[in-house]
Amino acid sequence: VGNVVAGNRGGGLVVRGKGTRGSFKDNTFRGNVEFDTLVRDQATPRVEGNAYEGGTVYGSVFCHGGGGLFLGNRLSGYAAHAVLVRHGGGGLIFNNDVSVLPGAEGGCVLSGRSRGVVVNNTFWVSGDAPDSASRALGICTAEHVGYVRQNSVNRPIPPVTPAALVALLIEGNVLDPAASAATARAIATGHATTVAVDAAG
Repeated sequence: VGNVVAGNRGGGLVVRGKGTRGSFKDNTFRGNVEFDTLVRDQATPRVEGNAYEGGTVYGSVFCHGGGGLFLGNRLSGYAAHAVLVRHGGGGLIFNNDVSVLPGAEGGCVLSGRSRGVVVNNTFWVSGDAPDSASRALGICTAEHVGYVRQNSVNRPIPPVTPAALVALLIEGNVLDPAASAATARAIATGHATTVAVDAAG
């Protein structure tokens, strides 16, 4: 909590390994080589309320089964993607505020059999170009098997509550109603979790 992670040549924060959780809150990430945070190998941390200030290629990368909760973060200044979910990565990504640099490849990109759940995020894309939506949120539809719903481009969207988020996941056949109470508690209380996604949104 409250750390500044900056200028590291091997990347910023790495969370990896099955069963690895942890909570990373109210930190500042900037200028780490290649990425600021990396979640992989079935790790499921809670990453919340952090300032991602860019100066590198990727903000947060989820891959090889890495997931957990990524919520309420502010991201800007990334050369390629603020959030990249690929190679079987997943996680529940919601209530984030993402600014996309002119010339960047995208705010959040999902590819490579990713299983990300991306709900209720606000993306800021400069200008009124017709490709603003695709630059904000890029989905390789042939490979992505997650769920995307209720995101906004260049218009602020109020944060969604855990209960409302769970209702959206049930509506989208992402979450079994029998698990709704436990999932809402996990989201609200800080207990790291991941959502198994078996239906495309």
